[in-house]
Amino acid sequence: MKKKIITLLLIVSGFVSLNAQSDSSRLDILLEMSLEELMELEVLTSVGKNQGIFRTNSSVTIIDKQMISTYNFQTIEEALQTVAGFSVYRTYLKRNIPTSRGILQDHYANKVLVLINGIEAWHAVTGEGNLSRININDVERIEVQKGPASGKYGTNAYSGVVNIILKSNNAQKANFHIGGGSSLLGKAGGNIIFEKGEFNMFISANYQYEKGYTYSFTDETDSTGNINEYMNIANFTTYLNYKSHHLFLNAFDTDESYLGVAPKFTLGAGNNHDVMGAIANYKYDNTFFKKLDLKFTTSFDWNKRNLSRSADNEIRANIEGYRVFSKLCFAYNFSDNFTVMAGTDINYLKSIEYKNYNQITNELITKEFANMTLTGNNGMKNLILTENTFFAGFVINKNKIGIDALFRYMHNNKFNTENIFGNATFVYKLNQTNSIKLITGRSYRNPSFFEKNFLYSTVLGNSNLKPEIANSVEIAYLTKISDFFVQTLFYYSSYNNKIFRVKGDTLINNTLVQDINIYHNAATFTAKGIEFELQYRNPKIMSAFFNFNYVLGDDGDKINDKYNFNFVPQYAFSVGLSKRISNFIISSNADYMSSVNGFDSKIEQQYMVNLNLIYIQKLNKITLKHSIFAKNILNSMYFYPEYARTKVINQVPYGYGRFFGYTLNIILK
Repeated sequence: MKKKIITLLLIVSGFVSLNAQSDSSRLDILLEMSLEELMELEVLTSVGKNQGIFRTNSSVTIIDKQMISTYNFQTIEEALQTVAGFSVYRTYLKRNIPTSRGILQDHYANKVLVLINGIEAWHAVTGEGNLSRININDVERIEVQKGPASGKYGTNAYSGVVNIILKSNNAQKANFHIGGGSSLLGKAGGNIIFEKGEFNMFISANYQYEKGYTYSFTDETDSTGNINEYMNIANFTTYLNYKSHHLFLNAFDTDESYLGVAPKFTLGAGNNHDVMGAIANYKYDNTFFKKLDLKFTTSFDWNKRNLSRSADNEIRANIEGYRVFSKLCFAYNFSDNFTVMAGTDINYLKSIEYKNYNQITNELITKEFANMTLTGNNGMKNLILTENTFFAGFVINKNKIGIDALFRYMHNNKFNTENIFGNATFVYKLNQTNSIKLITGRSYRNPSFFEKNFLYSTVLGNSNLKPEIANSVEIAYLTKISDFFVQTLFYYSSYNNKIFRVKGDTLINNTLVQDINIYHNAATFTAKGIEFELQYRNPKIMSAFFNFNYVLGDDGDKINDKYNFNFVPQYAFSVGLSKRISNFIISSNADYMSSVNGFDSKIEQQYMVNLNLIYIQKLNKITLKHSIFAKNILNSMYFYPEYARTKVINQVPYGYGRFFGYTLNIILK
């Protein structure tokens, strides 16, 4: 199996290296980011200073525009699969769940914080972010931080952060795309960048329809039927910048198939799951007296999920809520080498509803349970939570040494627990292209409304839940040698109070309820791992990457034979090769995952191989990019263990079978 992957990639590499011709046409607006330019990309640090990758206060992986274009990633999820220590899971309820360092996220992706241009975006009721709200064609780069990050961002930055950076001022003024492929794929969209003086505007709109593939599914009652895995995505994004003022708007709607509220045809398996949301953000950023930086930001973030609960699709659930978030931060630059900062933020959350209803009559579904009548609101109507945090930090840069620290105090009257969190980094730069980092972090995630308050006959929230706590220490070495960049990292982490549901018995309204799913805080468990990232870029030869991670976790959180790292592969890697020949680019990349346990049986090692052929056609100020791609060319079946509802089904499919497509990008300079 491994030999197939290696052999295929060697064939591709050998083929594209033959008859390489001189560079007859510069493709600078698409593929000309050198390794030096990649190293110079600046990442926002804890205290608001932009730093190069050798000095950042965290372990950051950057998926830049060259990688996105060269390997023809079709989605942000596909790009993230290549990052060492990162993967995108699914459960029977939800697809595209970003997962950092193997810390699983039951049904809701609320342990990895999703940002867009540094703006937090997540569902007030369940805490989840959504990667589908941005189209890959609108992305300049993706910054992936693994490990605790609550010092900088607060709740939900528990095990990692994904920051999606949109295209801005560059050589491309417009980029329109249209494409199609097997499984009835159809997509179209585009973005425009407009500049005049100090005014800058970006606007984009995209739509994609994908029927996917049909497969036979056996549910937990042993009923078998066909499931069609489809996904329809629409999104709109714009931001406007004028001097110190920044306005950002994003709206999205994702309609996808899923496997039911429980994996049963009678509970909606094969029907649709609709996710939508809208966020509006204003940011003010200015410097006074050449020393004092002031930043203020405020957001209104609304999200809704609507999903089927019956085979005939008459019974549905609607989960709706919003957040109002505001943050004020001051940073004083005593000198180029010393900065201090302090600030505060407030998060106001409201759960509008989580109701079960008949979509034909619009009536709530009532149910008798534990000597009471459940009205269909599931205990989730009009709940409100306010959280304040205060933070302070400093950064020191002196010669070869850098010290960066940020601490956050969280006040929330719903919890009586530890509330000091933060991150600290010590950086020693041997020279401009070699550095060693020692990173420590303590992070948290507050329980969501759903986890604390949900009341239904099969699932019960727990008002006594404590925040999840993550602690880690990491040591990283970064170096650039000629056309090679290497980042190697070792980490040790402990996780306290991780929240997940288990089956048990409990008293409700003086009635013993047996075998019900209840949310619990798990006992402490630990993990240690290695992450290795290698990039090679030489336009005269080829470009390549190799990313590898190894993680080993214990079973300290074991309850009823269920524990986090039972369902996590010990190692995985991604590899890619690309070569440019005149106006042609050919590339191939592969993802590999070692065998992993399901509840009933082991899932053997898995792999996926992709091929891309790109042709660039330049017509004065217009560039046409023709992309032909073959995803999963070996037609591998790719599965993840069904860890969210064990003892039922062993695994759920991820992604699609063999897939072919074509995309045309029309790029205006």
